[in-house]
Amino acid sequence: MGDRQLDISATRRDWYILPRYLPMRLNGEDFVNFIWFGNIDPSRYTIVVEALDTAGPTYRSISKLQKQVELPLVQYGWDAKIGVIPDSPALPSFESKLSRGCTYLLPDVTGKNGIFEMDKFGKDRPNGM
Repeated sequence: MGDRQLDISATRRDWYILPRYLPMRLNGEDFVNFIWFGNIDPSRYTIVVEALDTAGPTYRSISKLQKQVELPLVQYGWDAKIGVIPDSPALPSFESKLSRGCTYLLPDVTGKNGIFEMDKFGKDRPNGM
């Protein structure tokens, strides 16, 4: 049967018949933004989010590190986390509380290794819809 995805959709069933390119189908809450310094190679980092899915891992990869990333259209827990994970344990990783529509700043940690907290700009809001 394979891996089942048991995420809770953030919208009603009839929402999916609307094409994504329609005006007002996507808004600022559907994305998160990232700012980083020159010491980070974005091709070596993956963005992960903590999901409510109970059928598999609690963290799900959604994209390589980019300036703007679309969040999957599912509900997240109130205290869900977002992480920026490297492809090597020799590089630092970053995490913060997930809030739709926020901008995350990866701190300059040149020469250090470990898990660091990202600064978050924006407001806390429920991670449903």
